[in-house]
Amino acid sequence: MTLANVDLAGNGTTVQHAYKDYSEDPAKLIQLTQGAQYNMNYIVYANRAGGNYQDWVQAWIDYNRNGVFEASERIGINGAAPDANKRHQGSFAFAVPANAYNGDKTLRMRVASGFFNASADACASPFVDANGNLFSRGSVWDFSVKINAALGVKESVQSSSDLEIYPNPADTFVEVKNLKGKADYKIYSADGRLVQEGKPDGKRISVASLIKGVYVITIKDDKATYHTKLIKK
Repeated sequence: MTLANVDLAGNGTTVQHAYKDYSEDPAKLIQLTQGAQYNMNYIVYANRAGGNYQDWVQAWIDYNRNGVFEASERIGINGAAPDANKRHQGSFAFAVPANAYNGDKTLRMRVASGFFNASADACASPFVDANGNLFSRGSVWDFSVKINAALGVKESVQSSSDLEIYPNPADTFVEVKNLKGKADYKIYSADGRLVQEGKPDGKRISVASLIKGVYVITIKDDKATYHTKLIKK
């Protein structure tokens, strides 16, 4: 997961906030899997280099889809002084809860960046000192997240469908035998992450881009759903 070239709006002495909503942009949809671990990498461009202040980045995902970014749903926070190129570059690791919502609808992810001090909450409320002075400014971005159910290799079982894939182990492609009508497929890594999905090209599925390892492939046609282990050699 990478967030790059994120521009912060505003400069000067007043508190300024900018908001960008990418939740309706399908090109920026983030795919995650229940129980899996990820690194969120980001590059934030500040309005000045160096200095004795911190630039803060933090993020939340509304895992239970209740419309509230709860404290337990913050996936990370980092603070650092921008470098000579006016950049604050960093990352933080997070794990998707095994019970996170994984229905058909998407979840909202919020990323907030604050100058001088981290925002007080996911609504980017500015930091206020004991004397009532405002000491932060920054920006907020929203993204959509689709969480997929975990499907590990140990859980894979072949259905009663007559579908078969070959060759297996495979190098560049697999053929689907007894495919009936239109079909969709998904390929999961051994830790349950969705790594590839699409529609077969005729009866062929390309696996050339997969690295060597063990996967689970799920194929659904007009008649049945088929799960089996796939070995990429």
